[in-house]
Amino acid sequence: MLYLGHFSFSEINDDDDGRFGHFSCMVEAKNPEGAEKAFKKLILDMRKKKKLFTEPADIYLDTFIELGALPATGVVTEYASYNRDYAPGRICTYLPHEDKGECKPYFWYPEDRPDIVEKIDADEGFENVPFVSFEPTATQKKAAILKKQMKKQSQPEILEKRNPFSKKHHW
Repeated sequence: MLYLGHFSFSEINDDDDGRFGHFSCMVEAKNPEGAEKAFKKLILDMRKKKKLFTEPADIYLDTFIELGALPATGVVTEYASYNRDYAPGRICTYLPHEDKGECKPYFWYPEDRPDIVEKIDADEGFENVPFVSFEPTATQKKAAILKKQMKKQSQPEILEKRNPFSKKHHW
């Protein structure tokens, strides 16, 4: 069976607020549990090959859809609407068609958080749990430490140069 996964991510970066976004991918598996494993393997492989996710990041599995027989008219798998004033805020739905054919949505949650299913069913809010998290690599950690050290070393020089009360400017 084919499964289409819709993911969102949040990159963590010391320099700024980082980046966020979303992506979709497909895997083949015998069942939803196999699809979860295949999605995770695909994402980890992309990181290992340095194709995507080179920064530290949290990746969320928003939903995945089992693609059975499609209706003759096709099917919309994801619809998202964003607020212009607040870009991260969005309203999102999956498989909004009435005729979904044999396509079924699944929502992922960690085994230790069964309360999430109850909260989804009751339309209550819940804290998102990352599907995959990438910590900084050893190289990224070293680069961040060096950058902080260089910044600390150069700051006193900058303060001296900009001191408005130096003898040169004092009356």
